[in-house]
Amino acid sequence: MKNIILAASMAAALCVTGAAMAEDADPFQWLEDVEGEKPLAWVKAQNERSLKILQADSRFAEFEGKALAILQAQAAAMLSFVAQNGGATIGQLY
Repeated sequence: MKNIILAASMAAALCVTGAAMAEDADPFQWLEDVEGEKPLAWVKAQNERSLKILQADSRFAEFEGKALAILQAQAAAMLSFVAQNGGATIGQLY
């Protein structure tokens, strides 16, 4: 009998906990609106805050330069394309 009462008490506690968790929705759900004015303003503020911290690091300029070089090389590789068409080589930009 004690086991039944204990099991019932635990089940009731789990139900109450589950209901409370359902009521406590994700506090950052509003960020899901990726085009909303409030989320975009929040992201902009976080980016500005992060950028200040990153720029304060003495290695920032070096890392930024390397990252930009990689991005530019990848962009150039994606934009230029050479194809063979019936013996003629054709350069294309995408």
